[in-house]
Amino acid sequence: MMDPLTAVGLASNVVQFLTFAGDLISKGLELSRSASGALEHNLAIEAVAQSLSVMSRTLMSSLPESNSKTSPAELELRKLCEGAKGVAETLVNALQKIKVTGSSDRAWKSFRQALKSILGAEQMEQMSLQIDRYRQQIGLTLMMSLREQITRIETNGTSSARSLQRELEELALSVESYRKDVIDLVRTPVQLELSLQSDWKQVSQIENAIARPNAIQMVEKAMAKDTDKVRRVNYTTLEGLLREDLTPEELRRVLRRDFEPERLKQALEQIKLRIEGTKAELTTHKNVDEIFPGRLTKLAEKDWKLQAQTSIHHQLYFSDIDQRYKAIADAHKDTFEWVFIGDNRSSDIPDSTSDSSAPQWDDFKSWLEGDETIYWVTGKPGSGKSTLMKFLYHDERTLQHAKSWTGSKPLVTSGFFIWNSGTQMQMSFKGLLQAILYKCLNGRLHLIPRLFPERWKHYDMYGRDLRALSDLELKEAFKNLVSISELRFLVFMDGLDEYDKNPSELTDFLLEVGKAGHESLKLCVASRPWPVFEESFSHCPRLRLEDLTRPDIQRYVEEALAQNSRWNELSTVHPDIAAQVVLDVSGKASGVFLWVILVVQSLVDGLIDGDTVEELIARVDQLPRDLEDLFQRMLGQLPPEYFVQACELFLLVQTAVRPLTLIETYFSLEGYDKAIAAAVKPLEAADLAFKAETIRKRIVSRCKCFLEAQGSYTERHNNTIQYFHRTVRDFMATADVQEYIRTGAPDFDNVGSLCGGTLRATKITWRWPMTDTILFFWTYAHPCVQYAKELDKAERITTLVEVLDELERTGDTYWNAPSKQGTWLAEVASAKGGIPVPSLHCMEYPGPVEESQTLDTHWTSTSLLTSNTGIESPVRSYVSFLHYAYEAQCTSYVLAKLNNPDIAIPEHTATRILLDACRNSDLELIPAVLKRGARPNASSRPGSPSAWDLFLGNVRNRKEKDKKRLEILYSLTTQFADASADPNAFNHPRAKYDVLPLETYLRELFDELGTEKVDQLVRKFALNKAALPPVQTRKDIHNRKQGFRQSVKSVFKSRAR
Repeated sequence: MMDPLTAVGLASNVVQFLTFAGDLISKGLELSRSASGALEHNLAIEAVAQSLSVMSRTLMSSLPESNSKTSPAELELRKLCEGAKGVAETLVNALQKIKVTGSSDRAWKSFRQALKSILGAEQMEQMSLQIDRYRQQIGLTLMMSLREQITRIETNGTSSARSLQRELEELALSVESYRKDVIDLVRTPVQLELSLQSDWKQVSQIENAIARPNAIQMVEKAMAKDTDKVRRVNYTTLEGLLREDLTPEELRRVLRRDFEPERLKQALEQIKLRIEGTKAELTTHKNVDEIFPGRLTKLAEKDWKLQAQTSIHHQLYFSDIDQRYKAIADAHKDTFEWVFIGDNRSSDIPDSTSDSSAPQWDDFKSWLEGDETIYWVTGKPGSGKSTLMKFLYHDERTLQHAKSWTGSKPLVTSGFFIWNSGTQMQMSFKGLLQAILYKCLNGRLHLIPRLFPERWKHYDMYGRDLRALSDLELKEAFKNLVSISELRFLVFMDGLDEYDKNPSELTDFLLEVGKAGHESLKLCVASRPWPVFEESFSHCPRLRLEDLTRPDIQRYVEEALAQNSRWNELSTVHPDIAAQVVLDVSGKASGVFLWVILVVQSLVDGLIDGDTVEELIARVDQLPRDLEDLFQRMLGQLPPEYFVQACELFLLVQTAVRPLTLIETYFSLEGYDKAIAAAVKPLEAADLAFKAETIRKRIVSRCKCFLEAQGSYTERHNNTIQYFHRTVRDFMATADVQEYIRTGAPDFDNVGSLCGGTLRATKITWRWPMTDTILFFWTYAHPCVQYAKELDKAERITTLVEVLDELERTGDTYWNAPSKQGTWLAEVASAKGGIPVPSLHCMEYPGPVEESQTLDTHWTSTSLLTSNTGIESPVRSYVSFLHYAYEAQCTSYVLAKLNNPDIAIPEHTATRILLDACRNSDLELIPAVLKRGARPNASSRPGSPSAWDLFLGNVRNRKEKDKKRLEILYSLTTQFADASADPNAFNHPRAKYDVLPLETYLRELFDELGTEKVDQLVRKFALNKAALPPVQTRKDIHNRKQGFRQSVKSVFKSRAR
């Protein structure tokens, strides 16, 4: 049997579905075309279809298996769920037809109008009545089920009741506390009724005892013979009023005390009073039957809102949201403490490079407590800005000092650390805003409708919103956030100089929101002292880090060197020399912490290698003060035996489109040929860990202080390789250094190796539940295709074809593997709670809808469910791997396949590629797909442009002056004519009802090529026209509609007469 919490959740899902479906059918839910036209129209339909599908799957997956113990109420719940599923299937099928027939001539204003055109008025009415009937039944059915379950739990024993009580207490503390109220609405009267039954039973027992004055004597006589017999007599004579665990002597005392007639009468009166109180309390619950349906509806509304808020909140999340923050080293012990002391102190260490005319710093503590909005942390590269920002972000004293500013209003903290050596999201405006908003909304999901009003409206209307989050929407959301007067926001943003676009865009926005939200927002930002930041933050309180960290640097040098036993020995034997080394290093650092870290490591290496005191002093003297010079020196000192391997690692990291994982790096170094030959199967966890640890050790030994592995120890193979610091990345990107690295590995094929490494990593993907498997597979498949595009650019066609052919085989093997749903792809698509794989729009050819070909979704369509796909619309799908390869811009691969007569290309694949090629004006590809039987008159759905329409539309509004290009267009037009392109398809925007004759257009376009050529082309289209049935122009359709209206009017007039 279901437990009460499961039953309430299931009933809530049913009510949510019935409400959504009922509104869809009965209300004029908007379905209009916006400025974005048909795309917005189709997104709305697709959103509703997906909402219905997910609700339907959730209903059925929540149902436990029925068996002999299934109660009648649960059986009724199951029937309701199955009925709701049937309604969902009908609506989804109707919506698919709406998408197919939704041409520009049928711009429906509402879903009701659109559904009515598909289902008919009678079926719509029946469905509406069916939904109303289900709505009435669900409340009563759930109440019956809850009564059955709670009665069973309360009567089965105290352990079950205590377990339910614990679950309800935990629920009361969660965001779903409102569910407890619904359960208590039924549970309380059930408990009262059971208490009443128990009390009446005791009344009967006591009355029986009073009516038998000789019962005590009977028991005492029995005790003299057999104590066990007494216990049996106890239950038969005294109806269980005696306890079983009493000794004979205790039993005598209880009999004389508790069964004395006066005491029994007193107990009887007390119980009767309690019964009256219970009855009175029960009367307050007599209208539960009337209240419960309304409470259930409100619960479903709250459940839906929570689900929608959680969904939008989840859209803000991305996997690398905190990667940079976690990778930044914690501040060394006792460093940066001065920031909370606020003594405006300068260092006692002399530094001739310091600008004595510059202001010291503005007290950070005073800024937290005051009213100014922006605080700017700046400093040289490597001075420790990110470490300071991390220190300030999580130190409790930051919150304590901010209380003076917040007063009684709650403080919300958030932060993001921009990183231009990471993924695109880590260095973009979009990533910054999503991260800040995501963290601010943690535990505050109720704010989402205020932050995203337009998106919330879409959720309210369509159940979800398939549009991607845009920079504009995120900016507006952030502005809405800081306008919330009842909260205070403290936001940290590190690495403004690592933003991937013009930094003035970022600073302008920050100044704008800082001004708009000056009462509710404080921004602590950090960057290098670039002019754009100097100008933008000139009026803001600030600190320049290198002016303030020299005592911290000295402390770090002393304590870091003290970790080495040889240094401690040297300090004991030569204390003056040791102190001078510390001062020299601290003084030469010029406030650059990174320089100090590298120098200290160099000194430690010298101590380990047995350097003398003189050699250590010489090592310090010889070290360049400039970071770049230091990097150059360290690069030149790499061990000769490791230099080639280090250069190979550098080349891989420089070429990578995103931070490399340890496992793909291992496979990249292992070799391209091994990757091609490897089988498609996962590796054991121990093998993965061993390979990852091998690469990590190579990085430490070969690329010390240049690269490092970041990530958790438990999943080492997923750890990523990062530059040790931003300054290292900048140094490695210089032309001289890149040339130097290439000389170390002149024959290393970095692109080919990465193709192989990502391909091999794709082959070992485990089949994880639900959408995780999609993410893991495309984590390596996407980069593999991106590296293949580099092969395309380099005209390495043979390697390109080999890589992508093997990727296709890998995908076929992985996604088509047998599973309980038929294939693994089908199982993932139908997984509970998973995002459904987008359905492919029907490929429609001229002819009735019922003759259309519906194509199955190809496994490459799962790539649309991951980020960074480059696909504009989430309702797009791929019909084959070749189609996916074309969309991925691997044009040479597609041409190689199309031009190979030994390779069969399905007609629907060729047609779909032709559609996209014509849309993109890809003139090189069009002849190849036409030769493969692509149908020029086909479209992705009726009413949308065909390939021939798209081709003409791209060239019709421009007069070609280049004769060579004109000849290419003439050749392509001839090939379209040979492929039976429809001469009636072309519709010029100048014509309101009539089409512009194709002949007129062709003569205008190709006039420069001569009359003879144009005549030949016109004759070809004339033959095509003769083979087609008469076409109806828009004017024909308009006249036909007018004639129909007139005939209807005449009928009514004749009846009236």
